[in-house]
Amino acid sequence: MEKTVQEIIEMSKSIETIKRVDAESLLYEFGEYEYDFVIDYGDFDKRITSKYFDSWVCWDTPVGKYLVYFDDVPVAITVQSARKAEIEWFWLGKDCAKSIENYLMTFKKQEDNRSYICIDTVVPLEGDKISNTRSANYYSKRI
Repeated sequence: MEKTVQEIIEMSKSIETIKRVDAESLLYEFGEYEYDFVIDYGDFDKRITSKYFDSWVCWDTPVGKYLVYFDDVPVAITVQSARKAEIEWFWLGKDCAKSIENYLMTFKKQEDNRSYICIDTVVPLEGDKISNTRSANYYSKRI
């Protein structure tokens, strides 16, 4: 039986079962990887939720079709055909995808490539190197 997206949205209002959205799959959808992010799952799980509208169990894992919400507004439909199958994302509009992407980017790690040293660190001054290019002797003469 086929349904329109509007019918699915209406039907999902009566469904109380909420499924956790897979953050890794969502990040991958935007070409990002989980190790580049520090996700606050307390906030994530409150703001991004999903409800099944056609699900089944593959071995021991619930899979199927889910309506995904962002701040209680429907934004996407996901489909996972089997437990080891990738989750496919179908967005309900460009604005929906962009709002989720902007939200996810707030969790992205900020790169900091500076070298830091503790003020109490003992620095050898005779011939040893702090870095590959300058010796501690050089720094002691500059001061």
